Amino acid sequence: MIEPLRLSSGQVDVWLVDPASVGEAYLLRGEPLLDPVERSRWQALSLAVQRRDFLLGRILLRTTLSLYAAVPPQAWRFGIGQHGRPCVVQPAFGPPLGFTLSRTEGLLALAVASGLEVGVDVEAMRPDVDALTVAKAFFMPTEIADLARGPKASLIERFTTIWTLKEAYIKARGLGVTIPLDGFRFDLAGDTPRIAFDASCPDDADRWRFQAEAPTPHHRLAVAYATPHRLDVRLRWVDAFQC
Repeated sequence: MIEPLRLSSGQVDVWLVDPASVGEAYLLRGEPLLDPVERSRWQALSLAVQRRDFLLGRILLRTTLSLYAAVPPQAWRFGIGQHGRPCVVQPAFGPPLGFTLSRTEGLLALAVASGLEVGVDVEAMRPDVDALTVAKAFFMPTEIADLARGPKASLIERFTTIWTLKEAYIKARGLGVTIPLDGFRFDLAGDTPRIAFDASCPDDADRWRFQAEAPTPHHRLAVAYATPHRLDVRLRWVDAFQC
């Protein structure tokens, strides 16, 4: 019997997959793992790329969680919390495994941690985006000013990093669209990103840890985790999908 993987205090494992590396045979073998709710959602998708990415995400979630607990991949049952946070419903065990999925063009990310308040977001950098215009619609004034006065050559990278940090925090909170993107701000000047809040988004900045990563030259990724410990993010590429 294989010993389950362990998650130490403050540790988040982020599993990464390039969907283009996934063979059709792998997806066909994984399809029986879906429960009736997942199968219904999958079959309702009309675009082939949506169907592929949804199926891959569910297979990755089930098989990865089974690396941390002696539970067969098909035995996991999932539910949705009050504000839309996905969670494990069955089997019941502790401490709970928190997880979050994020998809973008060319990359899928799954974060796993001990405890529910974990979030991950991954985004493809898009040079055609008018970063400052988008920032003015969603970011706080200090973030907009920092973007505007920084090097133009790195504008898209810095904008994408802040965007992923915001999305990761929202996912970690599990409150969805009830959290305004301009209700909190990030400072990238230090060794690790720091968060601050205004009155529209009350929270304690000291309980959060963040890490920004560049998993590929074309993607940016961020992790948010509520922990009193030092954040330890381990990126794990999954590439054995062709057989």
